[in-house]
Amino acid sequence: MPPESVRLEFACFSVSAAAEPGTLHRLLEPFAKRGLVPSALHARVIGDSLRADLQVEMAPELAASVAETLRQMPSVERVLVAALQEGRVAR
Repeated sequence: MPPESVRLEFACFSVSAAAEPGTLHRLLEPFAKRGLVPSALHARVIGDSLRADLQVEMAPELAASVAETLRQMPSVERVLVAALQEGRVAR
């Protein structure tokens, strides 16, 4: 549980990666290593790509760090991240 002084928000990740066995597991690993469980996850295969959308409650700085970790994975093609605040996406 983070300290009370840490501001949390829902980070929305949209990831495109190669549709290979184990890709989804590898996408979840950076969250699990930080003790985070996505509150929502939707994944689908379109052609040769796996598209995964995740929502995770976390500090904004941590969201940026996780996004960078995802971008460094060989099978990952694209990572977009946005903050969801008060029922709308903040850009």
